[in-house]
Amino acid sequence: MSNEVKSPEAAFKARGEGVSPPSKSAGWEASPAGALKTTLVLLITIALGDRFLPPTIPVSVLFIMPVLTSVWMRKRSVIFSTATLAMILILTNLDLGDKNYDRVHTIASAGVSIFILWTTVSMGCMWLSVQRELVRSQRTTRKTLTNLAEGVLTVDQDQRIVLMNPAAERMTGWELGDAKGRALAEVVQRERDVILIPGEGVPSGQGEVLISRSGEAAPVEVSEVQFDIDDETSGSVLVITDASERRDREGAMLRLAYRDRLTGLPNRASLSDRMDLEFAHARRAKALLGMLFLDLDGLKLANDTYGHKAGDALLVGFADRLRSVLREGDTVARLGGDEFTVLLPDLDDASNAGLIADKVLVALKEPILHDGKRLWASASIGIAIFPRDGDSGEQLLERADEAMYEAKQAGGARYCIWGAREEAPVS
Repeated sequence: MSNEVKSPEAAFKARGEGVSPPSKSAGWEASPAGALKTTLVLLITIALGDRFLPPTIPVSVLFIMPVLTSVWMRKRSVIFSTATLAMILILTNLDLGDKNYDRVHTIASAGVSIFILWTTVSMGCMWLSVQRELVRSQRTTRKTLTNLAEGVLTVDQDQRIVLMNPAAERMTGWELGDAKGRALAEVVQRERDVILIPGEGVPSGQGEVLISRSGEAAPVEVSEVQFDIDDETSGSVLVITDASERRDREGAMLRLAYRDRLTGLPNRASLSDRMDLEFAHARRAKALLGMLFLDLDGLKLANDTYGHKAGDALLVGFADRLRSVLREGDTVARLGGDEFTVLLPDLDDASNAGLIADKVLVALKEPILHDGKRLWASASIGIAIFPRDGDSGEQLLERADEAMYEAKQAGGARYCIWGAREEAPVS
């Protein structure tokens, strides 16, 4: 076959319309000069055979061979030229040979040869048309796959790489030459994106990250379609889509759903999920868990005196002060307005919750600066301890809230432990 028809692998290696010239070791059908020489030799051989063989053998039908040879070259002009030359030789042969030659038999033989030649030429032209359409389809497919933003991979029935387009090479970090024949799991390493998307209820191929050859992770979605060419040839096509933008949107939606917009702290919904997790851990480990309920004193004064922007700055500053004094693993959340809560897991002693409350009160002794103004605030803090003061998150939160009101009624800027009714103002 000519070098217009290329395997998909070779096509992607070419990367475009350019086609490499045939090598010296290529078959004769890849060289037009070689095909012409072969055709000429066949014509001479058949002409000599038609001259010296017994006249009862219609050897002119052997002209099919040079015509087929020219068809293999895929050049219409060569096909017609070869057929015309064969016709001339056949007609010339009618006037040659023995005087006793059976002219009727000769005419019949010539007619058969002409018919076969005509059929061969017609079929050759049809074959050329089909091949041209095939080449056009292959070029279109190659262009489409090359320009696709999605990564496309083809694997055989043994799940080994057969084909990759350029996008798949970029995503996986593997070039086709290195990946071909390797197991799919080695080239396309997929893991579930457990940070953003939960594992249960997510369809296969969604909510995944692709680990490239260099170790970089990128969010993707993968779809797979199996195919069967025949009883012995089957495989599947994988389409890998970059899901970065979609995952960013999902992350933004999750942040809106589980984060307070002003302070960036977890909100009530996020706190509820965290409480379920921490309470389950505390029950298994038989550990103490503390709950602090905080109400910011001074927010209304800041709003009334300097405006709501100052009040927002006070809330943000208070959130930052909370973060600065808490341990790693503690959870601080804003429930709304000027109410905050802190979840303290794995306490060594119930009194440690009071120590952390003291640190919060001390941190608020310094003013929060906003637009050149010094904003002052304090907090009323209620404390409840699991399992002493409640056996569920909601119950513990309710009792910490009650203790906070005790502290506020006592003048604020202090903490109160539920049940003990102890008031501890900041020193």
